[in-house]
Amino acid sequence: MRPPTPCLSPSPAPIKQPSVLCTTEYATVWHTEYKETETQVCTTEYDKHCATEYTTLCLDTVRTECQTVYQSKCETLYKTACQDELRTEYEPYLESECTVQYKTDCEYRWEGEGNSKIWAPIQGTCKENPYEECKDVPKTKARQVAYPVCQEVPYEKCVDVP
Repeated sequence: MRPPTPCLSPSPAPIKQPSVLCTTEYATVWHTEYKETETQVCTTEYDKHCATEYTTLCLDTVRTECQTVYQSKCETLYKTACQDELRTEYEPYLESECTVQYKTDCEYRWEGEGNSKIWAPIQGTCKENPYEECKDVPKTKARQVAYPVCQEVPYEKCVDVP
């Protein structure tokens, strides 16, 4: 709502019929104020808890107890136990062995005449030339070979008998 407007009149003047009409209005203004509060509401709940209780009732009784007495009956049995052992075996093979030899090489020519011609070395042309001579030589090499050694091992098997 608007507040009332005051009416002002001008300085003395002849009174005529007013051109401005003024009215006064009243209004009721309500002002509501809210306040937030936090409260805790607690409720108690009950659980039903049921239990069965037992009491022991003892009575004297007579009873007969029997026991079976067992004796061990044993017998000796045998099982085969093996383990690997090593032995040396020799394996044959061939190996080439080479040696250096020297040979005299000469240039030759025919000397003489008729039936007395011979094939003769030319003086000053002979040389000692190296050459390699190789032969296959049989040899053996050792190697370790595993083999099983087995033996019968005794053990006892026992059974309880009444």
